[in-house]
Amino acid sequence: MAGLGAVGLFFVFAFHNILYGFLVPLFSGKRLDRMMRVVVGILAAGYVTGLLWLVVEGRSVAGDFHPERHRFWLACLAMMMFVSQVLAVLFFVRRRRLIDLRRRTAGLAASSLLDIIGFNPIYNAAEAPYFRVLNTVAVISLLLYLAAIFVMRFSLLMGPMAFTLLGLGILTGLANLMSLASIRISFNVAVLLVALAVVLGPQRDLYEVRLLPEVRRDVFGDRADTRLFLRKWFERRIERMNPESEKPFAVYLVLANGGASRAGLWTSSVLGWLQDLSYASDSLDTFRNHVICLAGSSGGSLGNSVFYSLAHAAHHDLIGGDSFREHSARFFQADFLTHTLGRLLGPDIAQHLVPVRLPLDNRADALEVAIERSSYERLLNGYFSRPLSQLVDTTGALPALFINVTQVDNGMPGVIGTVRLGDSQRQDVLALVDSTGHHAGRGDIRLSTAVVLGARFPFVSPAGKVFDRYYVDGGYFDNSGAGTVLSFIRELNAFFSDTTEAVIRDYRDRFSFHILHLTNAEVVRRPSGDIHPLMNDMVAPVLTLAGMQGANTDIANGLLNEAFLPFNTDTANARIVFNLYDTRWAGTGFEDGYPMSWALSHYQQHRMSVALEREMLNNRSALYFPVSLPE
Repeated sequence: MAGLGAVGLFFVFAFHNILYGFLVPLFSGKRLDRMMRVVVGILAAGYVTGLLWLVVEGRSVAGDFHPERHRFWLACLAMMMFVSQVLAVLFFVRRRRLIDLRRRTAGLAASSLLDIIGFNPIYNAAEAPYFRVLNTVAVISLLLYLAAIFVMRFSLLMGPMAFTLLGLGILTGLANLMSLASIRISFNVAVLLVALAVVLGPQRDLYEVRLLPEVRRDVFGDRADTRLFLRKWFERRIERMNPESEKPFAVYLVLANGGASRAGLWTSSVLGWLQDLSYASDSLDTFRNHVICLAGSSGGSLGNSVFYSLAHAAHHDLIGGDSFREHSARFFQADFLTHTLGRLLGPDIAQHLVPVRLPLDNRADALEVAIERSSYERLLNGYFSRPLSQLVDTTGALPALFINVTQVDNGMPGVIGTVRLGDSQRQDVLALVDSTGHHAGRGDIRLSTAVVLGARFPFVSPAGKVFDRYYVDGGYFDNSGAGTVLSFIRELNAFFSDTTEAVIRDYRDRFSFHILHLTNAEVVRRPSGDIHPLMNDMVAPVLTLAGMQGANTDIANGLLNEAFLPFNTDTANARIVFNLYDTRWAGTGFEDGYPMSWALSHYQQHRMSVALEREMLNNRSALYFPVSLPE
């Protein structure tokens, strides 16, 4: 918002300076000054006129709940910023004149603080009043900065952009004070602080994952393994099948790509609306009963966890079966980012310089707390605050929930699952949580903590330590959850091949299996460009590692498709894709992207809602229940 005003001011004065440079050889003196004042006036008037036109054009959508109201308010704020910046320039011009005038006035009181910091004594008395004014503004800004860090509701009122500008301003001021101190003592203070952080680093671990005191040993030890889970899940569905129906029972395995709140909202919206529509079709046979597993990374895991929590609430009659999308939409109206930025641009820097761990949440913990508290969706806030052990289902009523993570030291994948995967190379993170309980008495984990552990992406969230291992975003290795579902399908295939499961094997042909892939990744494949020789020398390994993230996911998706198609009886609808991006616009350059952030504007939420209607119409023939939507 402030950027538009700054761009306008830069535009005006940049043209002023360019024209001034061209005209100096031709004109001089007062004539040139008058000419340039006219030029600046015309440029400023043109810019303000353009902003006023944008305000008038956006007036019709300025209502509080219109999705495109930013067209009005951004123009208003840009004009206010432009005017305020022009006034600031005029203030400093006038200040310069008054300083020159005050220097010729005897008997002015000097500032002792300016004298202490070594300010030029010739300007001390003349600058003292402005020094006090600017320091007053700095103190007020510092108080607002501290309030945003320590009071979540205040930070949410401020918003991410305003806090980022304020935080960077405060940090710039502190850097200037460090430079001043370095000059005064003739030693670089920054070197001392870096050395202090290096020496103190091994003394304490700043990023241990937030765990809860255990109520009993091995709280996750009684989770069902995949075989037991499948038996209970299918037994419950067979009991509810209509023996006279020739229609197969649809079973969905959900993959959800990562992408912060964008992925979370898209995933929960698709799943929530499928549930709501199925409830309207048949309240006794809803979509949540057809989902056998949910797997994903980062924001996709957040969306899956929202759906899992709502399914848990519906199973216990806490909500109706047709209100899933309403709850999820209200949940993602929250700002999860600003409170996290408060730690990133504040205490997380200071804690490297003290010998003990500060009694404050780090930025990953702050993201967890924001997910638990910043929303006005009280039901889901409560679910994300609860210990995960209380949400593990052992009856087969709910799907299996898998959250992908990646181990830092070796890049191997890990998984946080409500069900124990059998023969899998993925590290069972909840087993490590149990191990922590044996050694440290903290052996349980909140749902929010589990989700954020699979969404720790630099530099917003650091790697989290569980027992003796560090984990980051699951998307580093597998951004869609395909690898986890592939392991699950192997268990599923072995289950149907087991001769001891004869009762369920008899119903094998009554089930129709489908991969439901919820992706929010761009569909455009950009061609590889030339690499600058300097970039090749210095960062080729980094570029390769960055490219491997998408390649791993694509390979896992391909392997999953190959393993799944022979397993499916309905090959035409084996893989159902809900893509946030419209594939018809791929490569045309006409479709705007969606921001990947932990905060989404109402405008972007509205765009995603329109995209959901499009994808629901595209896939309605592949769903087991009728979908009637306006064309």
